[in-house]
Amino acid sequence: MKALVKEDPAIANASIISAKRLVNDAERIAGKFHEYHLGPSSVVAVRLVLESLKRVAEYSQDIAEMGINLTARRCELY
Repeated sequence: MKALVKEDPAIANASIISAKRLVNDAERIAGKFHEYHLGPSSVVAVRLVLESLKRVAEYSQDIAEMGINLTARRCELY
């Protein structure tokens, strides 16, 4: 949101990189459930949290991309 409000592409790009890193980390953790010896209910709970975090990261990435697009469009208009 900060990148969108401030119209700062540097903040937007940093947000995109962070979001991609978070999605990759969540997928890596989900791939290692068998190593943690969790029970079925714990796996379901952790997977739900990881999927929610991934979704928030992807939404954040979309918002940052909108900020970049709006900044580029304003630069074209002026």
